[in-house]
Parts: sequence; structure tokens; C-alpha cells
Amino acid sequence: MAKRYITALSRLRSRKLLTKLPRIYLNYPNLRPNLLFYLANLGYSKGTASAVLKILSDLSVFDDISIVQIVNLVTGWEIPTTKKAADFIKDAENAIQSLSFAQKEPSGFYALLWFKAKYSAPKPLLSFIKKYENLWKADAFLRRQATAVLSRLLTLGSATPREILVQQVSSGAIGTVSVANQISYFESIDKLESKLDMYLFPTKKQRIYPLGKFLVLCSVLNSDSIRRDKSIVKKVKDNVLDPYYRKWLHVQYGI
Repeated sequence: MAKRYITALSRLRSRKLLTKLPRIYLNYPNLRPNLLFYLANLGYSKGTASAVLKILSDLSVFDDISIVQIVNLVTGWEIPTTKKAADFIKDAENAIQSLSFAQKEPSGFYALLWFKAKYSAPKPLLSFIKKYENLWKADAFLRRQATAVLSRLLTLGSATPREILVQQVSSGAIGTVSVANQISYFESIDKLESKLDMYLFPTKKQRIYPLGKFLVLCSVLNSDSIRRDKSIVKKVKDNVLDPYYRKWLHVQYGI
């Protein structure tokens, strides 16, 4: 009955549940998927941001699944690039980092890395990847994810991201080598193949442009020929509406 009630409120986009949500989330783990769906439907606001920060402040350090799920929720939100929203992002990142380092588990570091992959400016993102290089290199999954995030950094004007990428190409770690080679290949292309075009810019626009897909888009836009193509630039502007994605597209590629 409780799950149906939450689902109904979610469909109505009612804010009735917000003040009670953190307590329910922490005390009734079986309702968490429904509550996250509810928050996803409501989107970012002062109320939903406050609920997420409350959950993060009271969450057990051993609850690694919830940390990843909450990061997935927040990276799916279309958060404006305002001062107040930036304060929320900073507070959320601090809370996620605290939980991640207390956990000392790959999933916690992955959550923090994924959060920063969307919301960190290029230079702080590079500093983070460089600072914890020994940590993510020690885990095959983390190594692939950190390598994928390098796609956002190749136009930074620093040799460091490319040096790290070259190291991953020659690392011998199969999954990582594949990701690194793909990033390098996309940087060299002159036009989009039809399958890649449909993947990045589907006929039916996605309500939420996934972070993973945005990183692939960054890999493609690392090609000078691609980012100078006016038809592709138009597709990017038509399909990518998230304020933070648009901010990084402007900063990194002049779009």
C-alpha cells in the first residue's frame, strides 16, 4: 500500500511527502526505490535538495548501495547553474566524499567520481583524477570509469589528461584499453557514423540525457572537425538541455 501511495504522489508530482521523506527513506529500506523515483520525478528544487542532504547526513557509511543510487538521482536532475544550486552541489559533494572515504570501498569512490564527472569544472576534475590516481588504478572497474571521464579533459590545454590516456592505452587492462582507444579514435574522426549519430541524437529525445552518453559526446566533440560542423552543433543544442552539460559544452568546446 505504501509503495502505491508513493507512486501515486510521484505521478501527480505532489510535494506532500517531502518533509517526511528522509525519515521514511532511512527507516524503510524496501521503499527506497519508490522514494528515489518520486524524487526523480519532482526534479531539483529547494525541497528535494534539502531532502537529499538530510538523507546523506544521516546515512550509514556502510550503505554503499544508497550512496550510488543517490548520486545516480542527483546526476539525473537538471540543476540550474545558480549560486544557490551551486551551494547544494558543494554540500552534496562534501557529504558524498565524507561517506566515500569513510567506506574505503570502490563503490563509494565511484559515486564520488561520477558526481564530479558531471558537476566539477575541468581543472578541479583533473586535479581529483590525478590526486587519486593510485587508488583508481588499483581497481579494474574504477580504472575504466576514470578513463572515461578523461573525455571531458582533452581540450583543457594541459598535457596531463592526454598523458594519462596514453598510459591507459598501454596499461594492458583490457576494459580500460578499449575505453582509452575509443576516446582516442573519436578525437580523430571527421564525420559521425549513422549508428553513433542515432545514439547521441535519437529521433525521440530523451527526457534526461544520461551522463555516460554525455561523456561519449565529449569524446566526439574532441574532434576539431566534428565540433566545427554546424549541423552537429545544432543537434547538440537541440538535444542537450541540462544546464550543467550546456555550461561545460560552452567552456570546453565553445558551443
